[in-house]
Amino acid sequence: MTEVSKNYFLLFHSRNSQDITFAKFKELNQDEYSIYSLVLSISKNYISKMIDMNSFQELLEKMEHPPVSNISDLLPLKNSILALLASEDSSYDYKQVLEDIEYLREEEIISKVNYQKLLSLFHKARKPTRKIESKVEENSFLDSKIAFQETIKELSTLFVSNNDKTSLLEIEDYLLSQRFSVGITGVINAGKSTLINSLLGKEILGNSMVPETANLTIIKEGKPSAHVSYWNEKEWEKISATTTNRMENTSLVEQYIHKESYQQNISIEKMREFTSATASKDNHYKLVKAVELYQEAPFLSAGVEIVDTPGLDDPVILREEISKEYLSQCDAMIHLMNVNQSATQKDVEFIIDALLYQKISHLLIVLSHADTVTTTEMEEVIAYTKSSISSQLEALGKSSHLSFILQNIHFLPVSAKAALAYRTQKDVQKEQIKATGILAIEAHLEQLLYGKDALKAELVLHKSKEKLRYFIEEQQAKDSYQLSLFSQNKEELEESLVSHQAKSQRAINALRNDIKNLQKTTSDYVERLDVFLDEEFIDLKVLLTQRIFSDVQYTYQKSKKKPDENRIKIIIATTIKDGVLEITRDCGYKLHKRCEQLIGGCQKRFEILKNSQLNFLKTEFERLFSEPFYKGFLTFSTEEVTQDVLQLIAKNKPKEFDLLHVNLNETISEKMDVEQIKTKAHDKSLARIEAFFQLFYTHIEHIEKEEKNEEKMLEESIRQFEHRDDSLEDSISSLLSRKEKLSLILQRLEA
Repeated sequence: MTEVSKNYFLLFHSRNSQDITFAKFKELNQDEYSIYSLVLSISKNYISKMIDMNSFQELLEKMEHPPVSNISDLLPLKNSILALLASEDSSYDYKQVLEDIEYLREEEIISKVNYQKLLSLFHKARKPTRKIESKVEENSFLDSKIAFQETIKELSTLFVSNNDKTSLLEIEDYLLSQRFSVGITGVINAGKSTLINSLLGKEILGNSMVPETANLTIIKEGKPSAHVSYWNEKEWEKISATTTNRMENTSLVEQYIHKESYQQNISIEKMREFTSATASKDNHYKLVKAVELYQEAPFLSAGVEIVDTPGLDDPVILREEISKEYLSQCDAMIHLMNVNQSATQKDVEFIIDALLYQKISHLLIVLSHADTVTTTEMEEVIAYTKSSISSQLEALGKSSHLSFILQNIHFLPVSAKAALAYRTQKDVQKEQIKATGILAIEAHLEQLLYGKDALKAELVLHKSKEKLRYFIEEQQAKDSYQLSLFSQNKEELEESLVSHQAKSQRAINALRNDIKNLQKTTSDYVERLDVFLDEEFIDLKVLLTQRIFSDVQYTYQKSKKKPDENRIKIIIATTIKDGVLEITRDCGYKLHKRCEQLIGGCQKRFEILKNSQLNFLKTEFERLFSEPFYKGFLTFSTEEVTQDVLQLIAKNKPKEFDLLHVNLNETISEKMDVEQIKTKAHDKSLARIEAFFQLFYTHIEHIEKEEKNEEKMLEESIRQFEHRDDSLEDSISSLLSRKEKLSLILQRLEA
């Protein structure tokens, strides 16, 4: 809970808890603790609404706290509540916190963004502080996965229908098919390929002083094979403009560069010809956009995929942007640093960008070549890296984020070459491998990906359980329906059949038509989002122009000099990144609210939907929108606009500030290319809407299938009516027995 206190004000109010004073208040009884969660969840954007509510002021009175008129009045109370909850004798547990904020989210008391912040805080608070072991904790994702498969196996014995058995297999396949990606980054010669080889236990990738990995290599579990994807014409036109990626062999370009990306299967033995700058003939590797490599290795067996990137100092900007795109979707991140080179500027910039802008929750920094330095020297490198991060944050004007970043990075040393050598030899002692540091890295990744507090693993397991819960509840409903048929005579069964046939398909058709109309209306809403993005990016360009101009003017008036180039670079980078992050976050929030309103109106609009079906839809909806919309937008380069702005400033004559302002405005309007971002936001919005409504269509198909099953059950009951007395007792007994077993399994699932 102490960690929550430290991070709460930084993430929720953009300030440190040390800056806040304490307030006196009357402690509440345990059954009233939910009031604390409400107070902690109030943000500055919502405080005005809360102030106007008599009920909120009454809650403050209950705590003997004076009325508040703004968020600042409430901060001391929040600080005091956090201090109370952090005390050793507090009976408030994290499970209650999560339930409270989930309720507040459902009631729209807190926004989705603040909900995610609070959720991430309290999830982190639950993480164990003990040293991470190589053995997976009991009840972790991997253990739960095995238990889940046992439950599926147990359920399959209760059903004879092929459809039911297929449904269970599909649920199991969903769980088994989930992949956890580990991104690996670093500057050239940091040792990425060697580390990957040591994780796989065999030499697959090469290493060199020049980029060995062609653009992007994604390593997955499977029968050893590989295939490459080439740049398409549009992409190649952009990257071939640079001298570093120019191809003299035009026939090779014509052969592999097509309008759509061309893919080619290759043998493992020849892979280096496509991925290595030194082994590639005629610079063939330059044409390659990405490589997918399949290998059989223990490290990959639990669903891990490795995303290996080119060096951060890759001269090809588009290649670097695509690498960032993939990395933004990774579940865990390893950043390699050569311990003999300390932290380069690129290293520090990447660490800050990953945690502040790409929203990577945890970054593992691996110090390679650990066997070449002493323990003291290793500690000095770590201290220097932290100091460099602090200095860079100060230059960016973001010093308040230092503690947040340091809390979310972890340093581990490794001697990857030695680890690979040991793993490719026979009769090697485990202690020898352990001394290289590779086992500690694997254990750390295992904990991040599969530990019982790993958020993605928890989400995957939760969805799997929801699918299974829905299946069980549907089966219970079918069994109840079947039991109800036993109480009807033949005439009643025939009447039920006629009524069912008349109403069922008509209701389904009406539902399908309504969903289509809603989809068109919602898709049209994207055009409004496009207008919103246009307006916001115009404002962002104006803001950037004004910030640069003001800095140049102020610096000249103060010192009669032009500002330092690095300062201008920082202004451009931070203004654009902060702006894009805020704009795309707002865009995603607007889309989420629009779809959320549709979900909220489903129960009234679509009477055919049962409560269990509606709840399942809501769960699927939350899963769909759980991925932050803004992720993946900060992969672009600001290099072009930065260089043009610096040239303008360099050419500007003293006192010609009016002309500089005009030129800056024109240059930024022209060179700050936001079309790619707007297109991505447009496409992402449409994709989410498509996925959102696909939930409905899939559900309609399921409802239609269930309605047909009920019709078949009626028809079968009518057909067997004359003979059913002979087996009625056994049938009822069998159904009741299964219902009881399903209830027990459901209780165990929800425990």
